[in-house]
Amino acid sequence: MVNRQTEGEQLFYIGSYTEADAPGIHLASVKIDSGEMTILHSLSGLDNPSFLTVHPALPVLYAVTETDEGEAVSFRIELDGTLKESSREQTGGAHPCHAALAGEKLLVTVNYSGGQINSFQLEQDGAIARTASRVQHLGKGLREDRQEQAHPHSAIPDQAGNFVYVSDLGLDRIVVYRLQEGRLVTHQEVELPPGAGPRHFVIHPSKPWAYGVNELNNTVTAYAYHEREGNLSILQHISTLPENWMAENTAGDIHISSCGRFLYASNRGADTIVRYLIDPERGQLSEPQWTDTGGKIPRNFMILEGQLLVASQNSDEIAAFLIDQTGGTLRDTGHRLKVSKPVCLVPYK
Repeated sequence: MVNRQTEGEQLFYIGSYTEADAPGIHLASVKIDSGEMTILHSLSGLDNPSFLTVHPALPVLYAVTETDEGEAVSFRIELDGTLKESSREQTGGAHPCHAALAGEKLLVTVNYSGGQINSFQLEQDGAIARTASRVQHLGKGLREDRQEQAHPHSAIPDQAGNFVYVSDLGLDRIVVYRLQEGRLVTHQEVELPPGAGPRHFVIHPSKPWAYGVNELNNTVTAYAYHEREGNLSILQHISTLPENWMAENTAGDIHISSCGRFLYASNRGADTIVRYLIDPERGQLSEPQWTDTGGKIPRNFMILEGQLLVASQNSDEIAAFLIDQTGGTLRDTGHRLKVSKPVCLVPYK
C-alpha cells in the first residue's frame, strides 16, 4: 500500500507516452524543501495517457489516450492515492491531447488530429456519463507541414465554468465557446499572426489577463481578459527565445506562479524554461530570463508549493527547481526522477 501524503511533501501524478502493457500513469511524491522525488505507484492499461486532470471537488482523475481511437477515462482516487478505473468513453476522433474540468459536472477534451472538441456530462461520482456536445473545427493555416488542417491543442475553462478557451494550432486562433447546458456554443474567435500555432493557454488567478503560448513561432501572447463577457483582446506578443537563438525550437507549456507575479513557458529544442515578470498594472510581460532544464524536450511542467517540476519527454526524466519568491528565478535542486517519456504532471489534490 502507498502511504498518504505526509507533512513536507506533495503528491502528484505523471502521464506518459507508453503502450498499454507498460506503466503509463504514476503517482509520485516530492519533498517541498529539497525537490527529492519518489515514484510510489504505477498503473498500466492505457495507450499513451498523455494528459491528466483532477476533479476540483471529488477524488477522481481523468486521462485521455492519445491514439487513433481516442478515449477519455476516469479513475477513482483511493485513500492511498492509487487509482481504480470507473468509466471510459470514446472521444470521437484521433489523438486527444488535453482534458479539463468546466465546473464540477463537465469534462472538456480536444482531439488534435481529429479536430474535434468534446464536452462530457459527469455522474454524481465524477464518472463520465455521456457526450453532451461535439464541435468540429475546419480549415488550415499558413504552414503546410503543421497546419494542413485544424489541430485543437488545449481547452481551458474559466473558473466559473461559463466559457472554454480552445487553442487551435492549425488555425492560428483562440476559439472561445460559451457553455450552454453543457453544449459548446461559439462565442468569439481571436486571430493570431499566421504561423503562430497556439498551443496552451492560462488565465491569471486574480487579474483581468490571460496568456497563450504559441508553439510554431515561439511566442507568448498576452490578452486582456473580460471575465463576465468571456472575450479576449490581444495586448502583446513576446518571444520565448533569446534574440540570438537560430536553431530549431517549438514552445511547449505555460503556467503562472501562484502569487500571480511570474509567468513561465517551456522551449523544446533550446530545452529551457523562460520566466517573465508580469506588469501588475497592465499585464504585459518583460525581463525574460532563461533556465536550462538539463533535459531534452520539456513538453510539460507544473508549479507546486514553491517548486517547478519539469517533464522532459526525450530524456525520460522529471527535474525539480526551486522558485525564488522575490524574482521568480529558478534554482536547479539537482534532483531527477527517471520516468519513461513523461509528458504531463498534475498535483494530487
